[in-house]
Amino acid sequence: MTQVVAFLEALGRQGDLTDDAYVAAVAALDVAPLVREALLRRDAARLPQLLGAVEPVCFILAPAEDAPAQDDKPSEPEPDEKPQARRFAASR
Repeated sequence: MTQVVAFLEALGRQGDLTDDAYVAAVAALDVAPLVREALLRRDAARLPQLLGAVEPVCFILAPAEDAPAQDDKPSEPEPDEKPQARRFAASR
């Protein structure tokens, strides 16, 4: 399973492969014949079953939007937030 996950990760990093390059990459994997067949068919339903996935899982990684750099200074409260009041007990 680890080899298949690493293959899919590398495939995602490389971007588009030609069909011939994809077939060659799948052929180079040391996986069970049924797993190889599911990869060649690009069978997204069967492959997780063969790998022992119990429930469907989906990961989406998206780059963060441009955000202002954060300083070491504490952030100011939002206008609609009230600052927390501090209470001090007077001694005596």
